[in-house]
Amino acid sequence: DLKLQFLYFIVSIKKMLRKFFQRRFISPNVFHEKLIEDAKSKRKRIVLPEGEDLRILLAASEVEKRGIAEVLVLGNETEINRSLKAEGIRNVKVLDPSKATDQCLKYAEDVYERRKDKGMTLEEAYNLMRSDFPSFAAMMVAAGDMDGMVSGSTHTSADTIRSALQLIGTAEDQSTVSSLFFMLLGERVMVFSDCALQVSPDPNFIGAERDYVSTIRIRVDHRSYCEQ
Repeated sequence: DLKLQFLYFIVSIKKMLRKFFQRRFISPNVFHEKLIEDAKSKRKRIVLPEGEDLRILLAASEVEKRGIAEVLVLGNETEINRSLKAEGIRNVKVLDPSKATDQCLKYAEDVYERRKDKGMTLEEAYNLMRSDFPSFAAMMVAAGDMDGMVSGSTHTSADTIRSALQLIGTAEDQSTVSSLFFMLLGERVMVFSDCALQVSPDPNFIGAERDYVSTIRIRVDHRSYCEQ
C-alpha cells in the first residue's frame, strides 16, 4: 500500500533525525568531565576573593585535591584558618590582602594610574587593595599574577563585575560586558547568554552576542555540542 510505505518512510526519517541529534548533543556528564579534564591539563591559577565563605573553602580544597587548578583564597587569615581547622582542611592556600603590604602598594600604583582621572587618590587606591578583596583579586589577574578569578558567592553581581570591568577591562575588540551560563539540563547542555546584565539589548548587541556564544561553544568543544 502506497500510503503505508509513505508513512513508513516518514517514521524512518524521524528516527534517523532523532539519532542524529542525539549524537550531536553531548550529555551533561560527559560535558562536565571534559571541562575538568581540560582544566587539569592546563592547571590555571585561580583566585577566590570570598574565602570567609565555608562553601568556597570546601570547593577550593576539592579543586586542589583533584588537580583541577592552583587555587588561592583571599580573606581574613584568622577567620579562614579557624574554619579550615574546624573542617580539617589542610590543602588550601590563603592570602590576607590587609597583610600583603608590598602587593597592595604595587597594585595601588596601577589602580591609581587607571582611576586618577575619576578622582581616585593613591591613598584611596591603597586602602581599596587592603580592604576590597574582589578588587585585589582583579588586580592579581590584571597584573598576570593569576589567570582568573571566581567571585559572586557573597558579593553581588554588580560588585563582582564592577571590580573586573574597572581593573581588568574588556578585550580589545569588545566594548560591552555580558554573561554566559552553561546549563546542564537533563540529557543536553544549553548555553544561556546575557541573562542578567543588558536590560534592553539592541539588535547589534544581540547579533554580536550570538557570534560570541558560537565562539565559546567551539572553544569548549570543536564539534559544537552545546545548544543555544
